Amino acid sequence: MLETALAQLRFAGSILFGTPFSRRALDHLIDGLLAHQQEFGVEDCRNSELLSGPALDGQTRRAMHLRRFRTQAARAARETPHYHTLFAQLAVDPMRLRYEDIARIPPTPKEALRNTPDSFVRRTARPCLRTTTTGTTGRPTSIAFSAYEMQTYVALEAIGMLVNRQIAPDDVVLISSSSRASLGNTCFAGACARIGALVCPSGLVDPEITLGLLAELHHVPGKKPRVSYLLTYPSYLGELIEVGRRLGYRPADFGLERIGVG
Repeated sequence: MLETALAQLRFAGSILFGTPFSRRALDHLIDGLLAHQQEFGVEDCRNSELLSGPALDGQTRRAMHLRRFRTQAARAARETPHYHTLFAQLAVDPMRLRYEDIARIPPTPKEALRNTPDSFVRRTARPCLRTTTTGTTGRPTSIAFSAYEMQTYVALEAIGMLVNRQIAPDDVVLISSSSRASLGNTCFAGACARIGALVCPSGLVDPEITLGLLAELHHVPGKKPRVSYLLTYPSYLGELIEVGRRLGYRPADFGLERIGVG
């Protein structure tokens, strides 16, 4: 209990002050949420006070956001070539930003990311993954991520899944999405694995194959007998429904409980 309480404090501190998340604290929070689910069954973890933070009035929230924005802007200007040049051209000191100054900072255009992706990598970072957009016309936009960022994304996504009762340790998860969506697939699969679910990445194959995978019986100890969670796109889900009806599939042929589309 003490370790979980300390993990809550570290998590809240990172949210409030914009400091890096502690991977150990995130692990303790995940373990705490898993223990909560095991003790209370299917009770919605959103009713748990495990992640509740202090209530903030409008003025305090505004001051907190401005302080965090200043910290992020100063870090970007200090450690990335793109924002170092940008703030110099704007003649703006990131640590003295006011709310009125934020409107002077232009949105980062996609062309900048596409043409000079390395200028957005922090000088102190150790990138381990460069991934690209999947919906861009022409040359895709690429962004680099460090091992710390990837591990943090996985942990935060696992926390979100547990809080929203999206994935449980006994789930069988089928990922039917593009293999090019490496960031989303990696983080989602990693979060499912951290929770303890069984992940089956199938990709965007022929709908008949996916329907067969959804109807397939499993005999894995501690897991549900069929796929219980499907992650896919709305258009592909529509194809599955149309092909399933044509092939004569019935609801009793599947064990799906939840579908994530996006």
